Amino acid sequence: MMFRSLKKYIYLVLINLFFSTPIFSQCCTFTLSMFDSFGDGWNGGSLSVTVGGTFFGPYSASGAGTQSTFVACPGDVISLSYSSGTWEGENTYSLLDPNGTVLFSDGPNPTTGSVFSTIAFCPPSCFDGIQNGNETGIDCGGTCPPCHCSDGIQNNGETGVDCGGPCPNSCPVPCNVDASYSIVSGAGGAYGNNVSYNQTISITNPNLNSSNDFIFTSVPTTALSA
Repeated sequence: MMFRSLKKYIYLVLINLFFSTPIFSQCCTFTLSMFDSFGDGWNGGSLSVTVGGTFFGPYSASGAGTQSTFVACPGDVISLSYSSGTWEGENTYSLLDPNGTVLFSDGPNPTTGSVFSTIAFCPPSCFDGIQNGNETGIDCGGTCPPCHCSDGIQNNGETGVDCGGPCPNSCPVPCNVDASYSIVSGAGGAYGNNVSYNQTISITNPNLNSSNDFIFTSVPTTALSA
């Protein structure tokens, strides 16, 4: 009886873990945009970033402005800290998420010390190797390219394998190559043949809207012995 109760308990724990554990997308890139209104950099001012306990930086603006990036994974705690320099009235900055949305901004005369903290969230994308968002397959369907655009088969209105038609990638257009040959031969005496050889090759590239003709001419003579 006790053994059956233990089995039931373990089963319930496993079910709870399976259904309650969130599935996150892969890590993503956040951006620090730093500006100096006078255009001579931050003169000693700097930003430091801590992601999941790991320190990054310090970062500062050079010239009129600088962008720096760092990577965070879903659930990581992102913290910003600012240290002042001189001419603080020139300094401004913003923290942007992977979609370019401003999460935090400060300046001129930015606050010093620990100024901002948030939990990283990486929005679903069509390149994260996970079926998420409104995708109907892994990185396809919904707002992503149709799933048949990556199945290695020409189907569903495609004009080539996984290209053209409803797919976002256009199919490559090959060059057109036309070749014509003209060979004229005749007797050139008792022991030889004269051969005239004329070859014209025309190469057309629709992508460049141009064509070129190449002509090769030779008249070899071969003596044949009886």
